[in-house]
Amino acid sequence: MPALGVWIAILIGAMIRPIPWKEVPGSVKGTIFLLCLVMCASLMPVEELPDASWVTAFALGFQVTEDTRYRQAAARIGDFLMENMAVDGELLHTYRKGERRIAGMLDDYAFTVLAFIDLYETTFDLRWVSLADVFGRKMITLFWDDNGKQFFHAARSQTHLIARSHPALDGAEPSGNSAAAFAYLRMA
Repeated sequence: MPALGVWIAILIGAMIRPIPWKEVPGSVKGTIFLLCLVMCASLMPVEELPDASWVTAFALGFQVTEDTRYRQAAARIGDFLMENMAVDGELLHTYRKGERRIAGMLDDYAFTVLAFIDLYETTFDLRWVSLADVFGRKMITLFWDDNGKQFFHAARSQTHLIARSHPALDGAEPSGNSAAAFAYLRMA
C-alpha cells in the first residue's frame, strides 16, 4: 500500500520540523493543492498517466498556486503534444526517443481535449480552445458510433481489429466515453 507510506512521511515531517506559523497564511492554497494531489494519486492505481494529463496537472497547479512555473510547464507540454503527437491533424498514441507511432485511441483524444481546455483556462490563449474544438470534432469523426450512440475505443480506420469496443466503465481513470462527455460538456 504505497499511499500509506506517503501519508506517514507527511505526518512524520510535520512532527519533526517546527511549523513556521508566520508563513502559514501565504502557503495554505499551495498546501491544499499538494495534499489533494497526494490524495488523488494515492487513490488511483494507475501505472502511467496519459500525456495530456500532465498538462491538466500543471494547469491546475497554476490555477491553485498562481506559480507561473506551472503555467509555463503546462504550455510547454501542450506545445510538445502538438509538435510530436499530432500528425496530419490526428493524434498518435505513443512517442518515445523521437519515434511516434500507433494511431491515437479515444482516450488520447478525450484527455487531450480536456488538457487543451485546461490550458485555455490557465493562459487565456485562444489557440488552445481552438485546438480543443478541432480535436473534439475529429474525435466524433473517428470514433462515434451512430448505432450505439457512444464512442468506440479505436478509430474506424483500424480495420485490423477483431472487434471495436465501447469503453463504458470508469476505473482508476475515467473511460474514454466519460472523458469525452466531460470534454464536450466543458466546451459547450
